[in-house]
Amino acid sequence: GCSAKMYGKGGKDEYYERRVEDMALRAENPARFLEERIFCEHPDGTHAVGFKAAYEHISEFSGVVERLRDKTELHVIHLKRRNLLRLLTSLKIAKMTGVWFEGDPKARLGKRLTARSALRAVRHPWQAAVKVRGLWKKPDRPAINISVDEFSIFINETQRNISHFDSIFREHPLVTVHYEELADRPQQVFNQVQEFLGVKTRPFTTTLRRQNPDPLNNLISNYDELYDAFKDGPYQEFFE
Repeated sequence: GCSAKMYGKGGKDEYYERRVEDMALRAENPARFLEERIFCEHPDGTHAVGFKAAYEHISEFSGVVERLRDKTELHVIHLKRRNLLRLLTSLKIAKMTGVWFEGDPKARLGKRLTARSALRAVRHPWQAAVKVRGLWKKPDRPAINISVDEFSIFINETQRNISHFDSIFREHPLVTVHYEELADRPQQVFNQVQEFLGVKTRPFTTTLRRQNPDPLNNLISNYDELYDAFKDGPYQEFFE
């Protein structure tokens, strides 16, 4: 049966039981998971159902890319980021701190201290500091380093992924959303997406905010080196 029908009245225990089953099915047979958990019949009043997936996540599951490609009625929201240097910077910061978005409830105060979390804090003090404070500001952490080769490889891989998935979904209804516009004008972008999905537009609120709004030359220790390497090429626009 469809998960959406089974998560409503059974309470927390049933939810977690079903979630374990869902994750097992997704790992064993991703294509079947899509049909039985996502593209199944949903309760009346449900106007749109979907999921999010990063490029590498979709490719990890056998048969999923082909199934999504062939389902041409599927509406695709392609989230991109214009500034790839900020994207790489954010990824490296998130890997260092363990906090992937500002406003993450896991990073707020009030989380119960356990022996496991205390041990993790000893092993990873930077992550612990971020989760306690819910912030990441200087001078509490060092700036990151991005080599010229690392950034070049990242640009090439990201642009290749963008082109690859634009091609895969070229027969689908598709809208492109850029992170920068979503961060600056969230309601306008939300309205655009809701109209694209054919659902009634409603106001949205979010507790999320930019995690690393500092100037890039404060976040990257070798910013000048990178700038000198890319300043006369097509990627100069990434440097602020």
